Amino acid sequence: MEGKVNPLYRNRLQSIVKPESADGFIAEMTSVMKLTPPELPLLIISSYSGNVWWGGGIYDAYRASEFHLKRLGSQGFLYIRLNRDRMTQDSLRQKDPAFWASKIAHEILHNLGYWHPNYADPAERDRLSRGSKPFIVAYEERILKAAEESR
Repeated sequence: MEGKVNPLYRNRLQSIVKPESADGFIAEMTSVMKLTPPELPLLIISSYSGNVWWGGGIYDAYRASEFHLKRLGSQGFLYIRLNRDRMTQDSLRQKDPAFWASKIAHEILHNLGYWHPNYADPAERDRLSRGSKPFIVAYEERILKAAEESR
């Protein structure tokens, strides 16, 4: 067992808590989301059910070579999943594009290696995030606010 690192611990060591700078974050997002052929960004969205969260993403999948598609060359892709249990008629904000845009933005950041604590549920996240929020949670909230303001 010597020399082997628990994959969850390795993931934590490699995860990004927050960007080094605003300029660095802008440059990273610009690079990932560039819209010039032949390297257009690819976002794959699937659905799932069975937990309390709105979505999920694979940590650092964009940079991990095992997630690269050969037809895209050396470029990675973004993969997220959205919880169809949160899209039912009685779900809060189930038809709100601004709300879902913020969730998609959050999950995209997971693909880029951004991390937050593993909260048990949204109530625990809100309780533990009072005052000082993880970057990825604050980013999601800012995306929501900007989208709502642009209506």
